[in-house]
Amino acid sequence: MGSPTEQLAEFVTGIDADSLPEPVRLLVIQHTADTFAGMFASAAIPEATSVLKLLGNSNAEIAGKAAMLAHAAESDPIHAATTMCAGLVAVPPALLFSPNGATAIAAMVAGYETAIRIGQALGSARLLGQGWWPTAVLGGAGAAAATARALRLTAEQTRNAISLALIQAGGLGMGAPEAPQSRNLLAAHCVRTGVGAAEAAAAGIQGPAEPLVGERGFLSAFGVEPSPDLLLEGLGQEWKIAETCLKAFPCALQAQSALDALQDVTKSAGLSATDILSVEFSLPAPMSRIVDRPAPPASRFAAAASLQFLAAAFLLDGDIDPARMEAGARAQEDIVALMDKISVTHAPDLDQLYPTVWPARVRLVTAGGDHTAEIHIPAGHPERPLPLKTTLDRFRAYSAGRLDVAAQEAMIDAVTGLADLTDLSEITTPIRALL
Repeated sequence: MGSPTEQLAEFVTGIDADSLPEPVRLLVIQHTADTFAGMFASAAIPEATSVLKLLGNSNAEIAGKAAMLAHAAESDPIHAATTMCAGLVAVPPALLFSPNGATAIAAMVAGYETAIRIGQALGSARLLGQGWWPTAVLGGAGAAAATARALRLTAEQTRNAISLALIQAGGLGMGAPEAPQSRNLLAAHCVRTGVGAAEAAAAGIQGPAEPLVGERGFLSAFGVEPSPDLLLEGLGQEWKIAETCLKAFPCALQAQSALDALQDVTKSAGLSATDILSVEFSLPAPMSRIVDRPAPPASRFAAAASLQFLAAAFLLDGDIDPARMEAGARAQEDIVALMDKISVTHAPDLDQLYPTVWPARVRLVTAGGDHTAEIHIPAGHPERPLPLKTTLDRFRAYSAGRLDVAAQEAMIDAVTGLADLTDLSEITTPIRALL
């Protein structure tokens, strides 16, 4: 039996689309559509287009650009327990470098498995409190695994790819609200690092034989207490894409349960923005620390991470529209005035539930009385999955300004038929046009 990284690499190399459980293959299709929706939503965001202009056209940089677009609108898939944005890591390199749809499916699963398993072994959710962005820390390894499987590298080459990516890992979580380009550049960087690591491994460059465990290994390097056994636990039986959330709203994960609860209350009570006297959200400390942003947001990223803004937008619009987060729309008088009625507080009784679940409580005060709701598991979580139709409708909505109806439906047909697709240009050509 080989070392942990060798075992992971051997597993990644052997992933075969035909052997995957049918629910996993269906999730790959849905996650692909969801990631594409995020790319189209991001294509006109100035903080994203400015980063696109900086990057070149090597394979690694193209994948980095696609990954950055997947994330910039804050609608991409995320693994709650590790806080890992797995979609941006796995989907772009899998589709850009695979020869056919079946290989792309295997490559995506390889990226999810690698990044999330390493994150679980590391205990990466705790990194947020120490200043690290877990996606940047783990993303290179996931992108390396996805690229290695797409290029059909050997198990040894795949181990080297993962190893070379891990020794370059890092990325601070600071600065995104006031400097969103920095976060977008970091999203691009972690994926281009992983792709570059796979290309280096394919060229014969070796990484450390066992980068994960040991006194100076990756799992001990970030100041948290790791659980190395989680790296290989349930390998081939428990699929990490099936544990990953699809966001019901294009915003921070920490706001999803709160917005879900707000939606539940307003729908059941028939309330609108004009009925609201005040709204109070109660969250665990790690969640409230991220989304308690009462000031009018100064950037698009700040809007996507401000529960006060997001709740006001939902009350006014009935949903969260990415366009509402743009500079002019987010500063409109109606939303700024409504934000003043919304508060976010720390609920100590909810702390013990986090991060097993991401709970939120909401209390709306109206002239007719108080209305409350509490949500522990938001829509889009694997225990409350979103229908594929919801994801496809989001893709249609977000791509409407760039694809006509015929092109949208052709792309949807290609994605839903991914397993049998022999020419990935049907999918990748519209994406490359965004880059």
